[in-house]
Amino acid sequence: MVNASTTTPDLTDLAPSAAAIADAGRLVFEARRIRDSLPVEEAARRAVRPGGPPYEELVEKIRAQRAHWPTSTTA
Repeated sequence: MVNASTTTPDLTDLAPSAAAIADAGRLVFEARRIRDSLPVEEAARRAVRPGGPPYEELVEKIRAQRAHWPTSTTA
């Protein structure tokens, strides 16, 4: 719907529902779980996209992210 006084569209009816936001969160969580279960090089290979960062940059980014992972302290 377009406001008659301006040409700004009314986007209030396009606001995502709580269920849609929850579904998106689950999807992102599952994608990261799969990516994080792979070796770094395989995760980077699968992440390569046209116009995106090159493979080598993805390897570096994934390694940097994993360097911040907590380590197990249980004996």
